[in-house]
Amino acid sequence: MVTSGKHWALATGIPDLPQRFFNTYDVITQIAESFSSDDWGAFQAWYSHDGLQETLSEWFSYDILARYQTLTSDIDPHVDHGIITQKYLYLYDTGGEEVWTHWWHDGEITESMKFEPLVWYDMDVGTTHSVSGLEHPRLGVSVIKSENL
Repeated sequence: MVTSGKHWALATGIPDLPQRFFNTYDVITQIAESFSSDDWGAFQAWYSHDGLQETLSEWFSYDILARYQTLTSDIDPHVDHGIITQKYLYLYDTGGEEVWTHWWHDGEITESMKFEPLVWYDMDVGTTHSVSGLEHPRLGVSVIKSENL
């Protein structure tokens, strides 16, 4: 198994996400508040009130912001909003069998990765990237340093 690429790496030392946080898209939209703006399209980040933040805060030695992350359709090349360039990502539903994240430079794909479910990744989100191949909503949790808001 490949453990890293130019724009991603398996994150070690982070416990598996407890299954009680494996919520469906419909449940997430009922229990959480959207952090996203309308111009983010198919991507949304969700603040929850179900203990996600508190649970994951215990796993890191610095202040974090933990959010549910949903993607309901393919997303064009973009750089994540804000000042973040790195985040941890844990997908419990990848959105389909052939969902790929691509990183871009000068209009060309430079790296592609098919994320596996139930694994923490350290992901570069400061480089232009896209997601393609979604068959249904992609569901997971993202973690960033709270100072990067």
